[in-house]
Amino acid sequence: MVILEMTPSEVQTIINGCKHLGNGCFGLVVKLDEDTLFKFNYKDFFDCFEVKDRKVQLNKLGDISREIEVRKEIADMLYGGEPTRIEHIKKMIARQDKVKLTTLTQGFVYSNGFCVGYILKNHKNHKDLYPYMVSRALVLSQEEKEHIMKQIKARLDELFENHIYILDFSLNNMLYDPKTRTVEIIDFEDSLYCLDKRDEAFEKEILNKFSKMSSFWLKPQEKEFT
Repeated sequence: MVILEMTPSEVQTIINGCKHLGNGCFGLVVKLDEDTLFKFNYKDFFDCFEVKDRKVQLNKLGDISREIEVRKEIADMLYGGEPTRIEHIKKMIARQDKVKLTTLTQGFVYSNGFCVGYILKNHKNHKDLYPYMVSRALVLSQEEKEHIMKQIKARLDELFENHIYILDFSLNNMLYDPKTRTVEIIDFEDSLYCLDKRDEAFEKEILNKFSKMSSFWLKPQEKEFT
């Protein structure tokens, strides 16, 4: 497990100075080096940002040092320490040796004793799977679509075997390398449950999403997406 300690000013410098690879409602992903990404979990700093059309406006960051202290106080009051999701992520990371098909979260970034984000592997040759399939809806072969769905199912089965559940399960949280034809499931951190035993309710919920996904993409596409 990787633990990076940064000062608030270092965090702010990285956020403002590194290449942004993507952001959604809860996290901003920046490139630290060729192999490593930093996902800044601005879910914990929501009132410091303006999020518009799923894009974060960094001009409202303000004094991150002060904000970290405020968030630490809130976490202490709500959780008696770190948010519960941090413990789930730590348990998941400890199971990486048993998970062969998926690269899990690599570690954490702390600033002044507060977890401000996560260390992720940079899958350099992968593309976002959902845009890839949408843009090629009419030209993707049935064989490749079936292969992609089999890849996803195999990874789900392995995660279930290790009691790892990602409730925000969708093609938007997957990457795909067309050359090696391999899928990576990503964005574990905000919807993760890592348990001590299998949970049939979680498995049913996720498999239901997969079934709908598979049924949709494996049927013939008659027109382009708009």
